[in-house]
Amino acid sequence: FEPTLHASKRANGLPDATFRGFGFPSPTPIVAGEGMTMVVVTHEMGFAREVADRVVFMAEGEIVEVGTPTEIFDHPKEERTKKFLSQIL
Repeated sequence: FEPTLHASKRANGLPDATFRGFGFPSPTPIVAGEGMTMVVVTHEMGFAREVADRVVFMAEGEIVEVGTPTEIFDHPKEERTKKFLSQIL
C-alpha cells in the first residue's frame, strides 16, 4: 500500500509552537519528495505561506477563497480573507 495523500491537522502531529520552536523536523520535504499530496490544517500563516502550493482559506466551515500563497497573502480578493489576515499578520 502506497498512499498518495497525507492529511494532518498539523504537519507533524505536534502543536504549532512546538513544531516551530523546538526544531522538530518537518515531514514536508520527505512527503514532497515522494510525490505525495499533503493536506495540512494550520493557523500558522508563515508555515502555510512557505510550504503550500495552494492555500484554501475557510471560515465557519465554508471555503472563502482558494489561491496560491501570493494570491491569498498578498492580494486577497474576499473581504473575510482580508479581515482575517489584517488581524493575524
